[in-house]
Amino acid sequence: MMMSIGSDKKIKAHWSVPHRIKSRALNSYTLEDLEGRELNGRFSARRLREFVAEEGTDLFADQEEFMSSRREQVEAEDGT
Repeated sequence: MMMSIGSDKKIKAHWSVPHRIKSRALNSYTLEDLEGRELNGRFSARRLREFVAEEGTDLFADQEEFMSSRREQVEAEDGT
């Protein structure tokens, strides 16, 4: 059975891999991948969705580690 082009579009993945927001300018964002490499261009807030990693996964552990180090960095910058 051959699928029509319309059917292909329906089953195509709608989401990309997770990215982090690097910076914000009004209603657009600069993104980076999970390795810290910046993506080219800016992305409208309308194109972004919050990603919540499932507890117990490697991605969840990586996110927890990242957020912990980020909090420490912010505290060090603030001098608290």
